Amino acid sequence: MAEPKADYDEPAQTKDTKYGIDMEYARNIHGLTKLAQVLLSLLAFLLCAFVSAGNVRSIFLAIVTFFGFFLNLILFFAFATPMHEKVSNICCLDINWYIADLAVSGVGVPILFLFSMLTVTSIFRPVILAAGIVGFIDMVAFAVNTFFAFQRYRANKQRTARQPEYELPE
Repeated sequence: MAEPKADYDEPAQTKDTKYGIDMEYARNIHGLTKLAQVLLSLLAFLLCAFVSAGNVRSIFLAIVTFFGFFLNLILFFAFATPMHEKVSNICCLDINWYIADLAVSGVGVPILFLFSMLTVTSIFRPVILAAGIVGFIDMVAFAVNTFFAFQRYRANKQRTARQPEYELPE
């Protein structure tokens, strides 16, 4: 038997969570692109880091993809758990997670393009070539996430603009 849906005025008491992760976020386009970024960055890092054999260009791609992996993993868990709400409520840390996501993705696109291009045009080794191609695919995932992060940032900005910043005393 299906449970009756709650009214829109009533806040949802239970979320679809598994192991503390909001599965609703993990299944929508924002969570899926963030997971794609994490997995592709990890794959490109592993290909570059352990088989680079002194190729400086692939070492640079390994560094870039490691930072992409690490930052996107933090952002994924920030959005998939209540961490982004709790950390933003601390008075000394006023983090706008939407701008952080937009900045990481927006900066990552040209950097990944540059170092993937340098890696692909370096010495011909199949593994290094594969790492560069995975870097390009990761760049596409970063670009898609930049688009959706910008849309989410604009929607959040418009939502907060409609709320009054302060109330006048009566």
